Amino acid sequence: MRLKYLLIIGILISCFTSGELLAQFNKEKFGKNRIQHKDKEWYFFTSNNFEVYYYDGGRTNARMAIDFLESEFDNLTQSIGYVAYTKPKIFIYNSKQELLESNLNLNTNNFTVDGQTFFSKLLAEAAYLGSWESFKKELLYKTSKIIIEEMLYGASISDAFQSNLVNNFPDWFIDGAAKYLAYGWSREMDDFVRHYLRDNENPKLFKLQDEEAGLVGQSIWNYVVEKYGRRYLSSILNLSRINRNEGTSIANTLGRRFKDFTGEWMKFYTDINKGVFENFKDINEDNVINVTPKNRFGKITDISFSPDGKNLAYVENVEGKFKVKVREVSSGKESVIFKGGYVSFEQEADTLNLVIGTFKRGVTTLRMRAIDGSSQDKIFLRNITQILDLDFSPDGRTMVLSAINNGKTEIYTLNMKGQGRRITNDVFDNRTPIYLNDSTIIYASNKVDLPDSLLTGVIDVHNFPNYYNLFQLNLGDTVSETRLTNLNHINLYPAKLNNATILFLSEQSGITNLMRLGLGNSVSSQVSAFNQSLESFDYDLQNNKWAYAVKDGTQTKLVLENFPNLDQFTPSTPRVQLEQYKGRLKK
Repeated sequence: MRLKYLLIIGILISCFTSGELLAQFNKEKFGKNRIQHKDKEWYFFTSNNFEVYYYDGGRTNARMAIDFLESEFDNLTQSIGYVAYTKPKIFIYNSKQELLESNLNLNTNNFTVDGQTFFSKLLAEAAYLGSWESFKKELLYKTSKIIIEEMLYGASISDAFQSNLVNNFPDWFIDGAAKYLAYGWSREMDDFVRHYLRDNENPKLFKLQDEEAGLVGQSIWNYVVEKYGRRYLSSILNLSRINRNEGTSIANTLGRRFKDFTGEWMKFYTDINKGVFENFKDINEDNVINVTPKNRFGKITDISFSPDGKNLAYVENVEGKFKVKVREVSSGKESVIFKGGYVSFEQEADTLNLVIGTFKRGVTTLRMRAIDGSSQDKIFLRNITQILDLDFSPDGRTMVLSAINNGKTEIYTLNMKGQGRRITNDVFDNRTPIYLNDSTIIYASNKVDLPDSLLTGVIDVHNFPNYYNLFQLNLGDTVSETRLTNLNHINLYPAKLNNATILFLSEQSGITNLMRLGLGNSVSSQVSAFNQSLESFDYDLQNNKWAYAVKDGTQTKLVLENFPNLDQFTPSTPRVQLEQYKGRLKK
């Protein structure tokens, strides 16, 4: 059957010394709890202070990672006030799926490399997800956490056992400190604590767990630094190492009773966010059509309308378990059509057809089939480590994808026979592509103009900016490129409004909201003004509706409503204003 039109939902599952040393893991380390689809031959780079392990396809990123960690070592150890007894060992995975298959973190007290068993807590794992902007922070977070844990619990297993008998520090204290060292006053934490403190007048810090504990703890450490100074971070951690009590350490270091300190922490964020709640607005709860379970971290992503707007597809992820759902807009009836992978659908007559992407046994595969399971075809993408985003051309003959190959995130086109073409070829992260028409692609990238001398050899990732701009590619025998935005914040997920206008998500105000960009004049304007960040969206041209997902604490809500094609204006959040002020002082 000829494909007339395809809409895509992309989900990420797979959604120095001179020598380079080979390290084969003992097969006994792989337990029954996780299935290892592919044996890995591990290599590692070693420097003065780190060992970074990688396997096939991860060499370039591992080398850049160890250079980055080494450059951050002095700042990290000074902030913590502690130097680890042995080198932290960081294991880098080429995809999230391969990290989930790993058994290393199931028992972090011991692991075996090259036939030798090591007993250490200085072991961390990180997956490269196609963005150095986030990967740099993930490396710092994982490294900071294991160093802090060794500092508080000791370097040996016996030390850690005795320390746990005396006191086990709460999640918010350790995880929050590591998150702050890596992410600082981040947009994610700012969003979370703003609503958390509005909804919880008397938060129970010691009952917090997992991601919620980490974000609240991150906000507490951020308050300590903003109010008292960065040097107090290491002072509190070192005193906790001695007296084994985080509350007493904070009280003795800051000269404030812990109860008074927590009250002042709450007042700090409540006061600075009064203006945010006045200038930004809440979502309309009457238009919420789905919400992830309470008290479990959930996300709704990859929202996509069918061509006629009668169906809405999206991906629901609750603590790592993915479901692809299709909702009939008129009736609200929903069905789960797939669990895990990437999926698209096209509509011809009354038949709904699927294009499903999976990562299994080390191979990325696109499966095309009718919704009843018939007429199945496959495209094997053996050179692709993971697909980050997918979209189809209006005629349905070609797809464009952002994918990782050998540690590089590039834009590719692919026809329905599996014949591909690489469109970009550089050192930058090229993401979230869409077709504006059959010969024009819009995508986001962190590319900047750098001298050739900085683009050869081992790349210094400090030269990669922590923001993304939008670019236009005109396809033909040759490819021409035009920069559409030139902003110093994150701009991602373009979507077509019409032939002359696109929509995209931007953190310009400090909260991720929807923007509109005219392609002829490159002037952008704000469309939404919510006080919670949007995570995903799609626009239905046929019915002038839009659907979007917004984070609300540990939950994510899916909203469906008429599209507000009106200009909005909001001031920057206090976090962004302070960031801009500090930036001016440095100049």
